Amino acid sequence: MILSSLYMEVNKNEKGKLKKDGKDFLKDIIALICIIAVCFGGYKLYANYKTSSAQNDTSYKVKTKRNNKYNGVYSLTKLDENGKNTWDGLMLYVKNDKIVSCARFDYVYMEDVKTKLIEKYGDKYKNMSNKELHDDHLNLEIADTESELLSSGISSVLDTGFFSGGGISSFNEKGVFTGLGEFVCPDKVDFEKVTDIKTDYDYMQSCLIVPGYDEDSREVWLSKLLSNEKSEYHDGYKLIKYNGFDDIQKRCRLDDGKCIDNLNELFNAKLNKY
Repeated sequence: MILSSLYMEVNKNEKGKLKKDGKDFLKDIIALICIIAVCFGGYKLYANYKTSSAQNDTSYKVKTKRNNKYNGVYSLTKLDENGKNTWDGLMLYVKNDKIVSCARFDYVYMEDVKTKLIEKYGDKYKNMSNKELHDDHLNLEIADTESELLSSGISSVLDTGFFSGGGISSFNEKGVFTGLGEFVCPDKVDFEKVTDIKTDYDYMQSCLIVPGYDEDSREVWLSKLLSNEKSEYHDGYKLIKYNGFDDIQKRCRLDDGKCIDNLNELFNAKLNKY
């Protein structure tokens, strides 16, 4: 009799525990569903916000004609008040006027780095050559001064074929630069697509190329970027076309020629290696 009562008590407790566990499990499922719903709702709100931001931008609402003469690798960089190339601006790969890939840069001449170093630390840097400054990679004073003179760079997400972020770079002793923006679109621009928290529109904005967007083709055109008066690049910028690896090495401050192989591999660009 005692054993029977004990069994019934244990059985009752087990049923109660199972019932409680079942309720807890149900609560967990409901909580998970709520979290997913909130996340999805937040994502939709974010996507709608991104889409409306793009659609409310009227800087590209200008009709122009495509100019297929633009093909190959270009730099599009700002001139100062004296006509000197600051090298602040874009590196682009263009096919039949369409900007397939580009990266935006902030550039500082090594002479300006040296001037700032002397201003901050005195004559200890006065007799150092640009090459010595460039090669002294472990000098924190130089590194900090370069960072101070340059805008904050981006963490690169896209493979543009050009250097496009992740720190300060330099190909020679002439200057240093960092990436500020990136854009890649081998197909068509999609304002509504949200990828990695960014849309095509966000990437276009990072390079200041939205005014070059053509609604009919859903492409960004170099010719429109140059001609649209709402474009940053409409006036005061210099467009340079490069004819292969050697030409880039000789004349360009923002790439050492490696972009040729990169672009050929990424986009089957068939660019001249020499």
